[in-house]
This record gives sequence, C-alpha cells and structure tokens, in this order.
Amino acid sequence: MSKSKNFFFRINSDKKIGFGHLARCLKIANALKKKCFFLVDKKSDNKFFNNINHNFISLYNTKKYQNQINDAKKINRVIGKFKNVYLIVDDYRIGVKWHTYFKEKNIKIIIIDDLLNRKFKCDMYLNFKLDNSVEFKKKIKSYVNDDSIKLIGPRYSIIEKKLVKKNNNFFNVMINFGNSSDFKTISNQIIKIHKFLEQKLPKLKMYLPIGDGAANFQKLMNYSKKFNNVKIIFKKFGISEYLNNVNLFIGSASTSIYEMSYLSTPSIFLICNKTQDYNISEIEKLGHYFLLNLKDFKQKKFLTFLDNYLDNYKEIKKLYSSRKVNIDNLGVNRVVDEIRKI
Repeated sequence: MSKSKNFFFRINSDKKIGFGHLARCLKIANALKKKCFFLVDKKSDNKFFNNINHNFISLYNTKKYQNQINDAKKINRVIGKFKNVYLIVDDYRIGVKWHTYFKEKNIKIIIIDDLLNRKFKCDMYLNFKLDNSVEFKKKIKSYVNDDSIKLIGPRYSIIEKKLVKKNNNFFNVMINFGNSSDFKTISNQIIKIHKFLEQKLPKLKMYLPIGDGAANFQKLMNYSKKFNNVKIIFKKFGISEYLNNVNLFIGSASTSIYEMSYLSTPSIFLICNKTQDYNISEIEKLGHYFLLNLKDFKQKKFLTFLDNYLDNYKEIKKLYSSRKVNIDNLGVNRVVDEIRKI
C-alpha cells in the first residue's frame, strides 16, 4: 500500500450513542498499519480518544452537527491540504448527499453500515450482517450504487484479535447492555438474576460492564461491594480479557453476536434499541437461538426462562457444532485487503 494514502475515519461516537463505531474503526485503522485521522464531533465526548495512537480532530467544539452538507464542508476544510484521501464512514447520520459532495472531488469513500436504511454512493460498502432475504438483496441493489465493491456478511465481521476462549474453574456470566446503558429500569432485575444464579451455580462469577456513557448505576455499584462474585467492569474500553472467560452472555444484540459466535459462547441476546434489527433466523445460522426484547428481560418470567436455559446448558452449547456459518477473526484483514485494492 502506498504511503501517500491518507485515511480519515468519520465516526459518530459519544457517551449517548456508544463506542461501537469507534471500536470497529480502530480495528481497521490498526490493521492498516499507519497513523490515521479520526473526525469526531467533539474529542471531549470520549476520554478514550486521548489514549489512542491516532489523530483525533474535533469538528464541533462549540456548535452541533446540523446536516450532511455543512458537515462535508467542515471536513473538506480539514482534508484540503492532504492528497490521496480515503474517507471511511461509520455514521448513521451520513448518506448520499455527503457522499456525492466528496465523490465529485474524486475522493474515495468507504462505508461501514448495518442499518441499510438510506442511499449510499461509495467506492466500497461494508455490511457484515448475515441476511439472505429477498428484501435485503433488493435494498442493497436499490440503496447502494452498482459500481461499488460490496463486502456483505459475517466473513467481514470486525472481531477483536485478542478473543481466545479460555477454560476456567468458575461459571462466568456477563450481563452487558453496552456503553450507554441506563440502569434505572434494569438494576433490580440484574440483582434478582444474581441472587437466583448464586443459588443455581455454586461457582458463579458475574461480570457487569458499566460504560463511560452509563447512567443510574450507583445501586449496582453498592450491591457489588457486598459480593466477591460480582465484578464491575467500570468504564473500560475493550473487554476481551473478560469475554474470553464467559460461559453465558446476556446482553444487547450488537457486535457481541459475532464475538460470541466466534467464541462458541451460549448467549441470550436482547433487542435494546431500534438500530438492533437482527432477526432470529439470521443469528441461528451463527449458532444463537435466543433473541428477546428488552421488555422480556425485565419480566419476572425471565428468571423461569433462565432456569430452563441453564438446565439445558450442555445441549445448547453443543448446538454450536452444527451451526451453518462459522466466524473467524480474519474479517478485518479481509476488509483491509480490499481497501488496499481501491
């Protein structure tokens, strides 16, 4: 790859939205093996920006994002002094107007997306969701320009390289709702789950990530101090060292779907917001068979469901051996190889 290429990542990542966009873009940036530029709304929205070996540029120190064209103009002023610019975009706010602005300047555009809810004009489109439906294929044809390179499916999923399944002497359960969790309505249920699991599992350890954008978590912090088997993972960016040890994952249906498939970890996934539009037939091919809504998690009957789940844990774990699609950790390498060809 020519050293003259300059990679700029446009991401939307803050305490409210979460750091998923940042995490997957960082994996790509690191695989490119050169210092990249990250265009963010405000550096102050994420303390982790200061600890990453790439250049972060704030676009909106005093004002807020308004629209695609104004955003494009701001970015154009930043990248104007560079040659051979590649824009890698992981931002749900940005669509064809923004893309067209830069395509007219002969700038390469690479899109990372999982919603497929707007039109795109790009050189490469990446969507690692596993969806073979007729509707999905029609959307790809309708929303993404024909002459773009399309990287579709879990073969291109961005998996953390440090994920390696480990054996341990405990039964480790992680309950993870992502970086921006509001624990106000779920704290009591998490406490009930812990009390139930203590009775059910004599060698229990519970991991509970609380992200930098989390709210109303003090009750859980106080509760965890009473128990040696409750580990709060507090405002930590990157939790692969804990995921490697997990025997049961309960949490939001996000990138963790692919991570848990790679690790063959029995999981119960929860649809927590409108961007998590996964369906059960999609994740079944990856070895996962339980997809609930957040409201189901909050119900009393969830404990009964969890009880039955654990009674059948060994059989559920065996199902991974018959899954139709296997996940590896080479997706980021495949993506970078394709970027180098543009």
